[in-house]
Amino acid sequence: MYRSGEKESDREIATAAAQWVARRDRGLTPAEATAFEDWRSADSRRAATFARTSEEWRDLDSLADILSLGHEADILIERARLRRRRQKIIRFHVLTLATAAMVAIGFLRWSGVTTRQPESATFRVLAKTSREIILPDGSVVTVNGASRITSTFTPQERRVHLLDGEASFDVAKDPTREFCVVAGTVMVRAIGTAFNVRLGSDAVQVLVTEGKVGVSDQLSGASLLPASHRGNLGAESEDGVLGAGHQLVIKGGPANEKSDVRLSAATPSDIEQATAWQAARLVFDETPLDQVVAAFNRYSEHKLALGEPSLRSRKITGVFRADNSEGFARLLVAGADVMAVRKSDALSVLVARP
Repeated sequence: MYRSGEKESDREIATAAAQWVARRDRGLTPAEATAFEDWRSADSRRAATFARTSEEWRDLDSLADILSLGHEADILIERARLRRRRQKIIRFHVLTLATAAMVAIGFLRWSGVTTRQPESATFRVLAKTSREIILPDGSVVTVNGASRITSTFTPQERRVHLLDGEASFDVAKDPTREFCVVAGTVMVRAIGTAFNVRLGSDAVQVLVTEGKVGVSDQLSGASLLPASHRGNLGAESEDGVLGAGHQLVIKGGPANEKSDVRLSAATPSDIEQATAWQAARLVFDETPLDQVVAAFNRYSEHKLALGEPSLRSRKITGVFRADNSEGFARLLVAGADVMAVRKSDALSVLVARP
């Protein structure tokens, strides 16, 4: 336990960083955002550990996203859960984040048991389930899985209804016509920008990746940034306008005293995590590490190589973005007796830790 006046251990910092990542994932209140910045800025080790933990969190996939990719992933995850009751394994410390998160996260398991390597591959490739829709004005909507939208275009307005699920919008510029997205009781207005909207059973999340959007109640037109919250994220949050690098989560009904509105800044890692559903996945099930490396090398520009034959038959279970071999290597280094030696921008070599 950390006490004032004593130097924090690396473990204490890592634990606190994991807790802050999980809190930020569900949305920080203004008071929490201030406390977080005070904590992070007080020690450079904290800032570095938080950044690294955020990267690891991004590389893992929410269980909800995994399940949406197909029934086969559901079966894999259930089998792995059952095996964990029978086997002693080394799991990555980032799994502790799941206990405080709003949604379950993906998993990665490393087994040091060496067994005969199977002749056939023991991994699957789950193609991305997103699809692109080109609207009449040239705007591009990327729809997640079975999510549904409808659109109505008039000379005065461009309007899209997100009926359920999640979609990202890359809006074509047209100063003469607003671009509006309606998700439940939430209205998002933009002229030319990029943002992601997720309509859940009890909340709407708006994440701005480029430009600015207005966020209001669709029926009353009232801003969904209460006066007490405005300015907490700077000028970009004034008058219900949310700027790039910020996200807003609205829980409950229309804009009134019962609504739960949470603002938070979104780092590049947050943005990549929130839009990770647009990428293909690699699903490993007790897969030898040499097959894992070969699979990543098919899809990722940054290649991996095994520097020692003894690592070939080490087993991996998990679900990962196919295009992020560097993120996988970071997780491997964090939780196993492995080092990743970066040889160049295009290659890292995995070796046993001395």
